[in-house]
Parts: sequence; structure tokens; C-alpha cells
Amino acid sequence: MPSAINNKMSGALFQMALPLSLYQFTKKDSYLKKAAHIMTQSSFSKNEAFLASLKDSFDHVKIKIKMPPNTSKAVLKVYKAPVLVIAAEKDCFFPSQYILAQAKILLPHCNCYELKNRGHLHDLTDTEKKMLIRFLQNS
Repeated sequence: MPSAINNKMSGALFQMALPLSLYQFTKKDSYLKKAAHIMTQSSFSKNEAFLASLKDSFDHVKIKIKMPPNTSKAVLKVYKAPVLVIAAEKDCFFPSQYILAQAKILLPHCNCYELKNRGHLHDLTDTEKKMLIRFLQNS
């Protein structure tokens, strides 16, 4: 869980709080779309299926606000299984600049991959999907 690697959230989270709060209060799609764009940082936020799914999440899922505490290297020292840490550069919750550096400290044997120019919610490229499948097959 990225939040257990490093809980430093970016300023984009605070940018998202206003349109998300306004959406929850008014249920206006314009606020949903603004929050979606901050979360994706891409045109993926205009995908109708994605917006419908996000709307359902905001309308019907109780989101736990409290983040789990950061884990320590001491807790993970016995963990030797293969690990792939994927983090997005523009993630408003867990930006890659914080996650990937700390992941290497906590799990020196981990593989890290950064999703460039993408936010918290995104789609993987075909190349990234193949990389993930290869990792899982070889683990």
C-alpha cells in the first residue's frame, strides 16, 4: 500500500478537496469532472465509463480518511519475496518522488517503475501491462 511506504501527500490533494467537497454537496457533474482531472492529470478524466465509476465511488463508497502508518525497514527486513512498486509521477495522494525513493530504502531488492505524467487514477499502456504480467509470471 503506497501510503504505508510514505505518507507525504502532495499539494494537489488540497486542490482536489474543494471540487470534491462541492461535488458531494451539490452533485454537479462539473465538480466531479474537476476532481477527476486532478486525480488523473490527463484526458482519461473525460472517459465516460471512468467518470461513471468515479461518480459511483464518491456517491456510494464510504472512504476511510485515516491513512495507515508508515512501515519501517525493521518490519520489512524479513520480507524477501519479489516486489514491484509502481507509482505515478503526478499522484495527488502518493507522488512517485516520495514513494519510489522510500520503497528502495524499505525494500532494497524491490523493482520500481514510475508512471510518467500520470495521476492517482490512470490507465496502463500495453507495454506496462506486459511488464506487469512478466513480473507476476516470474515471481
